[in-house]
Amino acid sequence: MPGTANVTITKQDNTEITWQCFVATTILEQSSGLAGLDGIDPESGMIFLFGASGVLNVTTEFMLFDIDVIFIDSNSIVTSVEHAVEPGNWLIGNGQAFLEVNSGEAVDIKIGDTVVVDYLQQEVDWMGPLLLIGLLGVTGIGLTALTSTDK
Repeated sequence: MPGTANVTITKQDNTEITWQCFVATTILEQSSGLAGLDGIDPESGMIFLFGASGVLNVTTEFMLFDIDVIFIDSNSIVTSVEHAVEPGNWLIGNGQAFLEVNSGEAVDIKIGDTVVVDYLQQEVDWMGPLLLIGLLGVTGIGLTALTSTDK
């Protein structure tokens, strides 16, 4: 399950719009996105974060509802906005992230608006701790540390 974050866009007139979003950072989260859902709550969405800026391809092939898509660069600036994207389409944008929200919710968002992502909950990464435990067990570091205090 992806983590969650509040994503706030400050418009050029200094007013703000905030969405509570799922955060898609893994390949599985990014490839499934909002596909298959009947819809999402108002003022909610999904933000897709990537390691580097570049050309981003977005598909709504398996979507069941219309969305607005906001592309965001590495400086947290909106680079483009696509409105009322219907299921079954492909989009291309530039940036390091994009935000999917209900159709009509990004009507006032413009190129140049600023974006802040405030993380609320992160997905637990079990692989790191498991790998560390495995390395400790294989190398005997954990055992050595425990037995050296007994002397």
